[in-house]
Amino acid sequence: MATACTDTKESDHVIEYCCSSCEEDAISREAAYYCKLCSKFFCCQCVEFHGKLFKKHETFGREGLDQWPVSKVTQDVLEKCREHKDEHLKLYCEDHRLMCCNSCVVFNHRQCASVISIDQSYAEEITDDLQQLQEKTVTILEQLKQLQNNQESNIITLLESYNENLQEIKNARSTLNSILNILEKDTVQKLEEVLNSLNTLLKEDVENAKRLSTDLRNLGKAIQEMTTKGKELSFIAYRNCKVNIRECEKYIHEHFNIKEVKMYFKTNTSIETYLSQRQSLGMILHSNQIEDNKEISLLGETIYSARQKDDKKTEIRGVCVHSGLLFMTDYNNKNVKILNSDYFVLHQFNLDFQPYGICHYTPNNYRYYQYGFDNLSHVAISGYGRIQCVRIKGGTSADFYRSIEQNLQFSHDCCGITIHNNDMYITSGSALYHYTRQGTPVKKLYEASWVQYCAVNRSGDKIFVTNSMSELLTLSRDGTILSIFTDGQLQSPIPVHVTEKGQVLVCGKNNIIQVDSDGKKKITALAIPNVNNPLSMCSFGKCVIVGSSNILVLMIE
Repeated sequence: MATACTDTKESDHVIEYCCSSCEEDAISREAAYYCKLCSKFFCCQCVEFHGKLFKKHETFGREGLDQWPVSKVTQDVLEKCREHKDEHLKLYCEDHRLMCCNSCVVFNHRQCASVISIDQSYAEEITDDLQQLQEKTVTILEQLKQLQNNQESNIITLLESYNENLQEIKNARSTLNSILNILEKDTVQKLEEVLNSLNTLLKEDVENAKRLSTDLRNLGKAIQEMTTKGKELSFIAYRNCKVNIRECEKYIHEHFNIKEVKMYFKTNTSIETYLSQRQSLGMILHSNQIEDNKEISLLGETIYSARQKDDKKTEIRGVCVHSGLLFMTDYNNKNVKILNSDYFVLHQFNLDFQPYGICHYTPNNYRYYQYGFDNLSHVAISGYGRIQCVRIKGGTSADFYRSIEQNLQFSHDCCGITIHNNDMYITSGSALYHYTRQGTPVKKLYEASWVQYCAVNRSGDKIFVTNSMSELLTLSRDGTILSIFTDGQLQSPIPVHVTEKGQVLVCGKNNIIQVDSDGKKKITALAIPNVNNPLSMCSFGKCVIVGSSNILVLMIE
């Protein structure tokens, strides 16, 4: 068997074909020749010794690689399971058209009807167009390279925007500093004005006290002198002294009880309170969030009927779009209808239960078998106590084929359903449950009356759900209520939906309300006449599709 080894000089470099002789001496060296008779590989040095010992043995160089066996690297790529790295692919599931290891069968294919060994499925290899797969592989590799280049370019742009926004934050801080400097300067100026005003008054008091003291002291000396100088001057001194005493007493009475003069600064606490309550200097948004909150506007609407011959009145409780097809559940007629882009019913398949919600999902291991199935869709349909996962193939009314992948049973009713990656969210009419994609329970997230439909944002960290109290709740993945949105226009909401662009829409009785990506405030409201009590909603491109007894298609911008 061909072997692979790691270059001793470059530990991260894998050599597809190692020289067998060198490898025995614990040396990793790239092989340049292969001998079929010896079933061994040789480097340029070892092949000379081999040629001297076995002159009749034919060796094949790199130009004859078609004579070499499959390398260990290639063999590992082909035979090792991508999910369970330590196991080899030994089985083939005909239901899912997937190669499986033993663990794959245990975890993902226990309910499949036909799981056979690989040697029993060789016949299928004859029908496979390997050339076409190689061409498609080249195309996809080019697309992946382009994606890689785009993302590397985005990393550079992201870092540039980080530096730009960091400067904006510093500018915002500088602006605040300037405003605070102005406020400080004005406050200090007012402080100085009060100081000057009070200081002037106090100085006037000091000067008045000095003047009165001097006058009274001089008059006192004059009285002592006048006692021997005659009655006329004594009388004048006496009367002036009495007047001066009264003036001093009055001044003392008016100013003696004045308390200590000080200034006090009372901080404007509203500024401090406002700043302390801020979590940041502003909002940090990325391009997706800006798109999430972009306001939609209504350009026009059209009503279509999906009712078929012999149908009862249609009741469209679930809608979703995939691969250009509209899938809708008809509760009264117990079927799923498939419509094209002109909203013409191409096909319908009956169910043995009355369906509620429907959503598209990507199955596990989808990357293994998506080639050649461009018209393949997977939808999960909710009903009474069950979720049915269905694979649908076809694109015209003549070639639709349906097969059931899973029937998941639950102890509660199943109304709305949303699948995001490996998370499945189900409403029961009275609660919102979180399950894994395989139906394993995780947690009951929310409980209230009339909990019928839910939606998940693009990143999967917020779940939106409506209830009978005309509320739209935003929950985290662990069930924490992040926000509760109410509005006079939001009456008896049922459908809630997140568009491809991340916009959050919720239906009232006769309108659609767009709320922000945090579910906290209304962005806009669109009236939807001719539809009362919408039952379901989805979007595709520039269309919002509302289901009730008919299909209302809203063109938006």
